[in-house]
Amino acid sequence: MLQSIHKNIFMFPVRREISELYVSIAIKALACSMIAVFEPVFLYKIFNSIERVVFFYLIVYLANFFLLPLGGKLASKCGFEHCIMYSIPFVIIYLFILYQIKSHHALYWIAPLILASYKTIYWPAQHTDMAHYGNSRQRGAEVSFYYFLNAVINIIGPLAGGFIIAFFGFKALFAIASAILFMSAIPLFTSNEKFEAQDFSYVKAMKRFFKPYATYTRRAEIAFLGLGADFIGMICWPIFIFLVIGDYRIMGALVTLSLLVTAIATLLIGKAIDKRKGDMILKGSVILYFFIWIFRYFFPTTAGVFAVDFLDRNFGNGIFLPFRTYTFEEGKKRGHLKFIVFSEMGLAFAKVLAAAVLLLALHYINSWFVIFFIAGVFSLFFLFLPVTN
Repeated sequence: MLQSIHKNIFMFPVRREISELYVSIAIKALACSMIAVFEPVFLYKIFNSIERVVFFYLIVYLANFFLLPLGGKLASKCGFEHCIMYSIPFVIIYLFILYQIKSHHALYWIAPLILASYKTIYWPAQHTDMAHYGNSRQRGAEVSFYYFLNAVINIIGPLAGGFIIAFFGFKALFAIASAILFMSAIPLFTSNEKFEAQDFSYVKAMKRFFKPYATYTRRAEIAFLGLGADFIGMICWPIFIFLVIGDYRIMGALVTLSLLVTAIATLLIGKAIDKRKGDMILKGSVILYFFIWIFRYFFPTTAGVFAVDFLDRNFGNGIFLPFRTYTFEEGKKRGHLKFIVFSEMGLAFAKVLAAAVLLLALHYINSWFVIFFIAGVFSLFFLFLPVTN
């Protein structure tokens, strides 16, 4: 079915491996979209502290940074689709432990390590699977379809998640999401994975990051720092929305509406990238994204939050689509898995740095304007991304 949809939209065929991955992504996206926007709020309501929430995710990405080369090694030995399957128990265990934190605060230190393990196993395998089996001649379209698929499925998730929390609580939400996550691995095994084991060195992966060379450039690492803004958008922005709205159902409906309007724009951006307009889209989106971060503090109303969230997602896609297309294309030069792990380490490092800067700033000035300003500054690093037309 997805093969037919993909071909009708983009007018080119899709490989079996990519089709299977799209189905898996769609199922996983439903589960994740049901909980993603509410997860930081859940922690915030337990500890009543933005700093505690930020520190929680600092642990996640710090552990993730040092574990990522092991994720690359596992993918190189076991196969990409197998690693995606292996990651699922970790995220299910994480959701179980996360719910228990409110009764057993000691689990606050364990849950981040489980989540980091999931990210370590899942993301290098998922991105490399897509990069390896994708077609470089329509890379932008394939990546945009990936984001479009997430956007369409995500339309359902926040609304469903908000109503489940309102009527049944977080326990039911985490249980339902876990069941859906388990099902997301099934499409990957409708056929046998064709895979040859390869060597992947932990030490060399670390050297590529700390002493970059050739494809692994320092300029790329600087550009990856822009993902610090994504960290703040993922952790702090949902808390701000909740504090403004105060109702899970309305919060979920607002995010759903924002995603609905965003979905089609995602496809148009991907087509523009394939027409060699990626650099123009990236630079324009970064500048507008910066100002959206700065000005969102001044619109603490339901209508204001919706408008900002809509603009954030659209201009964010104008950044993340060229970014992901770049990482997939660069991987062709020295190996997709190596470059994906390199970029994922850059992502983790950027989010650790953003968390550290946030904690330092909030220690002296507890202000939402400061939080959003820091995110805006981080987003400017994307201007260093070496995307060419």
